[in-house]
Parts: sequence; C-alpha cells; structure tokens
Amino acid sequence: MSLDLAFNIALSLLSALGGLWLKSVSEELRRLQYELTQVRQDYQRREDAQRDLQLMTA
Repeated sequence: MSLDLAFNIALSLLSALGGLWLKSVSEELRRLQYELTQVRQDYQRREDAQRDLQLMTA
C-alpha cells in the first residue's frame, strides 16, 4: 500500500465522519428551531395571564 493510497483512505474516512457529524448537527438545529417555534406559539405573557384571570373571575 502506497502512501498516497493510505492518505486517500484516511481522507475519505475523515470526510465521511465529518458528513455524519454535520448531518446530526443539522437535525438537532432543525429540532431546536421547531421547539422554539412551539414556545413562541404557546407562550403567554404575565400581563396577558393576569388579564385573562381577571376576566374569568369577574
């Protein structure tokens, strides 16, 4: 096995591992963006909650 072949194999393995890592980071980022969207939709400000409570109890 020549040095060029060994270098090419090592570079291929490194590229494959880097690609898998980038894919997992991308999936986690997509999941976190979805969770952030859910928080933005479900979040209720304290003033709004107080107003709603006053409307319900009045």
